[in-house]
Parts: sequence; C-alpha cells; structure tokens
Amino acid sequence: MSIEENKRLVSQFVSSLMANMDESLLSENVEWWLMGIGTFSLAQIKEVIGRFPYDPENPIVVHVDHITAEGDQVAVSARGSGRLLDGRDYANTYSYLFFVRDGKITKILEYYDSFYARSMLPGGSIAREVAGA
Repeated sequence: MSIEENKRLVSQFVSSLMANMDESLLSENVEWWLMGIGTFSLAQIKEVIGRFPYDPENPIVVHVDHITAEGDQVAVSARGSGRLLDGRDYANTYSYLFFVRDGKITKILEYYDSFYARSMLPGGSIAREVAGA
C-alpha cells in the first residue's frame, strides 16, 4: 500500500474507535500497546472498550488532528470527546503510532493522558484491571 493509502486506513480506523471499532482494518494478531500498562490482544482491547462507561447517546468519538506517515508507519495526534454514564464530559488526548502491513494494522502504540483517564474513570484504570496489573 502507498503512504496515502496507509494514512486513509488509519484515519478510518481512528474514526471508528470506541462505539463502533472497525475490526476489519486490523490483522487478526494485532498487538496494541498502552502506555504504562503493556501489550494487549484484540480480545483484551475489546474488553477494555466494552467496559468503558460512556453514554451510548453521546459516545466517545476520536478525531484525528494530525497525521503523518513514512513507509509502513503512521503517526496520529488525536482527541476524544463524549460523555460518561454519570453525565460528565470526557475529553482526552492521544498520540498513536500505527504499523501497517498488507492493508491491515498490525501494531498500535497508544499514548494518552493517563492521569486524566485515572481521575475520570471509576476504579482508576479499566485497562489495568483487564491486564491484571
């Protein structure tokens, strides 16, 4: 795939995050690394997203602010916004590095404001609970 095709693929995936994650854009053995926690399988990421307490009437939507690519790597700066079940607005920032091979995302490195996430989410960190950390 070309760099522009990789950027479109990743942009489409980021836009699908949370409520309607498009798994068809991921390799079946995708690795998803979360800053400060570790590497997750697709099943574990789906569990994290499934337990995220967002309001289905106003789900968290992730918007791409900046995207750049070189070879099979695509870097994204993004922001998420939506509402939690308890009525509070949730707005976090994210930086991702995606690796693409044969038209599928094979690896994701995710950096986010973990302090903000821990302060907003019940239990502090859903991802830590899923990872058993």
